[in-house]
Amino acid sequence: MRRVVTGPAEDGGAAIVLDGEPPTVVEFGQYRTAELWVTDSSPPAVPGAADPPTRPWELEPQRGGTCFRVVRIAPALVRQYERE
Repeated sequence: MRRVVTGPAEDGGAAIVLDGEPPTVVEFGQYRTAELWVTDSSPPAVPGAADPPTRPWELEPQRGGTCFRVVRIAPALVRQYERE
């Protein structure tokens, strides 16, 4: 998965500030979640040198914050005898 984050450019336009794999991917058995973006408040702070999703993973954001994730749920395993 590729994550592209834009922010303000010096000329007032938009610029790509982050481009690459999500920094935090957590697996729980058949579940896999990729943390794409996290904020602690609204409106969010404009990203600087720190990439918010690189901090330790938490299920819920801080009060007033947000989190944007992609969750993949793998199909259940099918045993051989169940197919027959």
